[in-house]
Amino acid sequence: MNAIYLWRIIYTFMIMVYHFDTHFFVRAIACKGGVFGWYIAVDFFFIVSGFLLFKKAEESGDKLSAAGYTWNRIKKIYPSYLLAFILTYLVIVRYTEWMHDEYIAFRAIDGIIDNILEALMLQGIFTNSGPYVNYTAWYISVLIIAGYFIYFFLSKKKELFLYFLGPVMILFGYGYLYKQIGNLDVTTATPGIVFLTPAMLRGFAGMSLGVYANLFSKMIREFLERRGTCARICIRALSVLCLAGVAVLSLRYGETTYDFFYVILLFLGVSIAFIPYRRELKPSIKKILIFTSNLTLNMYLIHNVFREWIFPHIYKHAEVLTDIDKILIMLVYFATVIVASVLMDIVLKGIRNLFTKKGMTK
Repeated sequence: MNAIYLWRIIYTFMIMVYHFDTHFFVRAIACKGGVFGWYIAVDFFFIVSGFLLFKKAEESGDKLSAAGYTWNRIKKIYPSYLLAFILTYLVIVRYTEWMHDEYIAFRAIDGIIDNILEALMLQGIFTNSGPYVNYTAWYISVLIIAGYFIYFFLSKKKELFLYFLGPVMILFGYGYLYKQIGNLDVTTATPGIVFLTPAMLRGFAGMSLGVYANLFSKMIREFLERRGTCARICIRALSVLCLAGVAVLSLRYGETTYDFFYVILLFLGVSIAFIPYRRELKPSIKKILIFTSNLTLNMYLIHNVFREWIFPHIYKHAEVLTDIDKILIMLVYFATVIVASVLMDIVLKGIRNLFTKKGMTK
């Protein structure tokens, strides 16, 4: 058991709060005079994904190809992705009167192609025209494509990637975003060409950084094996300081070049957070952490329908709400997304079990 389970939950809630606040409360949570920057949580997940990708590549060796790795990822992610896409689309179709003028494309022929590509986890990859059904799912599209190429080179040309391609992806990706955008608040809707979109560069850079986070984590683990309890406590405190520091700083200082400093802190924090604890947590706490952590994918995929469609329909005049009202609505939002995520998990498990039973009878 390691701390990454807890941080995965925390950073998922950060994304949910950021999206809900920027869309529904018009950045009411950001400190006065500051800009809310919890979109940086996506970069946390890119680094974590790169970390786990490298771990998988080392464990599998030549036994698993890049295509096989990607297919396994699709099989794991796509059921939740498709279910969230369908549910969101049904809500949009049911409540078309909620839509602004730019969403009329959902009912036009020229919007069908974009929807099909998005349903195939290719949101914004070949076109930036939009609008999208589940806008926040862009991360999944980038994750799958960047993951394929990074895994391919790690499995076939490991040294080439570690000593050349990886550093180039990081330096070019973050360098381009620093120079052209000035921050990391980019998605597949940000203009670009196929694989040269700012979002794709963000994904390649973040996941490549995650590969080196894995290597750095091993170095720290070896260092701690030769040290005592005090050193382990200090190193883990550093991880908490880095990851919590990003959450606190980006609450006020978002959409600035500080984002690239946050990435360094995320790199350090994630590298340490993956180091297992020597003492096991209580079974009940461990069970809750694992269960909730496993729900984070569903939470990420389904939260958009509530923040963009359902809650704005229920609370049509958010500008007149008091701070207490906003806090209560945010708590209801959290609870609703969690319940929806659990229901998604139950439905998907039921479908899997149904197909498994049919396969056994045949």
